Amino acid sequence: MLAHWGSETYELATIKAIEGDRATVVFDGSSGDNFVKFPSEMMAIPTAPVKVMPGDYVLAQYPFQKQMWTGGRVNSVDGATVNVKFSNSDADSDVPANMLVKAPEVEIPAIKKELNQ
Repeated sequence: MLAHWGSETYELATIKAIEGDRATVVFDGSSGDNFVKFPSEMMAIPTAPVKVMPGDYVLAQYPFQKQMWTGGRVNSVDGATVNVKFSNSDADSDVPANMLVKAPEVEIPAIKKELNQ
């Protein structure tokens, strides 16, 4: 699953416990516990391609750090490949359509800010 890591960034994590509206998670590559809001700061990794259109805001697997899913805007869609402008690097990269999700509404303002929109 993916858990909120920071502004418009989610990372692969394992759930250790859920208590009320808080989950204890361990991020991949880390040994320490972290806490996220449950369920608003957690999401499933897609098992099938996600349908998006140019202009949609997404969280997509960052090509240079595969454990990180970060915010961006869809530039184009070509079959099973989606071209995304990532907000953290201002880079355009192709992402498989099953390695992105539509951005949660609460993350869109931060994505727009980073993209200077």
